[in-house]
Amino acid sequence: MHLAPDLVRDRRHHLRVYSCSFDAADCLSWLIEENEAPSRVAAVFLMNILQKSRILHHVTDDHLFKDQHLFFRFRQDDNTFPVTQVTRLFFFAQRLHDRYELQRVHRPQCREKNSRNGC
Repeated sequence: MHLAPDLVRDRRHHLRVYSCSFDAADCLSWLIEENEAPSRVAAVFLMNILQKSRILHHVTDDHLFKDQHLFFRFRQDDNTFPVTQVTRLFFFAQRLHDRYELQRVHRPQCREKNSRNGC
């Protein structure tokens, strides 16, 4: 599940369908709206880091990430992400963190900040 389910979806260009992809320009707008980047230039810089780190790629591997209507995809979504023991461990830790955060949001607030009941 993605944080912006309408951002990542199947997209059509000419006669091809690119599953689980996102529009680069829309992604930059979303990053700014969510306060993940202060500007479009900064957002492009961040996305280029992810591309160079092989986290995402252009759907046909023809473009670097830029502020244009180009389709990109997370490598995890098309099974091209290089899976190693370290990445498996990272994804496991990420799932644990996400579950913890979900439970924390739904847990009643503690009255004392330093209580021993784990709040």
